[in-house]
Amino acid sequence: MPVVRNNNEIKVTGEYRSAQLRRMLGAVHHVLERMGYKDVVLDFSRCDNVFESGMLPLIPVVRNYMVQAKADFRLKLPFDPKIRALFHNAGWDHWIDPSRLPDRSNQGARHLPVLQFRDSKGQTDAVDRLIDQLSRNAQLTKDQLQAIEWSINEITDNVINHSESATGGFVQSCLFNRRRVIEFLVADSGIGIPRSLGIKDHEVALERAIQEGVTRNKATNQGNGLFGVYRIALVANGQFNLQSYFGNMSVFEGDVRFAAETIPYSGTFVRWSISLDANDIISRALVIGGRSHEIGFDYFDKIVDPERDSVRLKLKEEFKSFGSREAGREAYSKFKNVLNWGSNSILELSFSGINIISSSFADEVFGRLFVDLGPIVFMNRIKIVDAESEILGIIDKAISKRFRSPG
Repeated sequence: MPVVRNNNEIKVTGEYRSAQLRRMLGAVHHVLERMGYKDVVLDFSRCDNVFESGMLPLIPVVRNYMVQAKADFRLKLPFDPKIRALFHNAGWDHWIDPSRLPDRSNQGARHLPVLQFRDSKGQTDAVDRLIDQLSRNAQLTKDQLQAIEWSINEITDNVINHSESATGGFVQSCLFNRRRVIEFLVADSGIGIPRSLGIKDHEVALERAIQEGVTRNKATNQGNGLFGVYRIALVANGQFNLQSYFGNMSVFEGDVRFAAETIPYSGTFVRWSISLDANDIISRALVIGGRSHEIGFDYFDKIVDPERDSVRLKLKEEFKSFGSREAGREAYSKFKNVLNWGSNSILELSFSGINIISSSFADEVFGRLFVDLGPIVFMNRIKIVDAESEILGIIDKAISKRFRSPG
């Protein structure tokens, strides 16, 4: 078995994913509640592969034991350097073993570190950071942007308003470029869906949670959050998994499956994904009360100046490096997204405080954008401001080279 308990040590071997989550939770409960230990060792040293779907929902449970039971967790990191790096980049190591493993996580192309949110401000900051990170690594249509942002807002808002979790909520996103899939995971260690809805049958509670208009308090909530999230995953060829206590519901390709678990998940865990090949998501998915629902405000509306119909980005605050083609790809992706979302809006790029950029960076960003947009649209929609003459010269050379040889 991939999860084996030995006194206060829980060893994970082979592959660890959501299928092993309940066994892990049972082992942690046994060590702390039945055997009376105050310290738990989670040994992933001989783990061959680890998935977000097994790690993210484990974190709020671990943190809840730390707060409520004053338990101490010690993590043994994988020997495999790639898996060890994943623990670090995703921030799993710090959240499980914070006293020994400081938060040194960084933003990677596929894995944004786990983010914790405790209130509305923290929730908003987390969602904005997730959307910003995606904009740097994937091309999103305005429709996809709105579907993603609306869904993650609804899921995280449920944590703030209904979970009563002492440790707030935890969220992580993952981009799978080869499969063209974006996945989000949100988990908390709160009261759970059955208790929140006042339904004793856990399978029925989860089924009711994704139905239109289901809420315990009609005066304050419309009860369409998880319904809309589920619908978006369904029409966007994605997946939806909802777990709370003994209930486990999965939706894939329209097939809804329930599993009655023997080990409870103390709280709520949502795993949600969409395909980047999906179109017209909002109009097809958000039909509530027989009427199509439109998104009134999104991430782009936050960064655009409506009076000038422009977005101004201070590049020194946006990016850490301007010296490589890899850094240029991240900048290109975000600029291209902003231009697409704004339709005809102007993108102002401020080089204030930047002394130099590399030729490869300039080619990857401005050379590619010049070819993509064409000379007239490029000059009308992109404004370079506060740039040194040397930087302007490098950009001009990159554009000239691409214009002569667009391939």
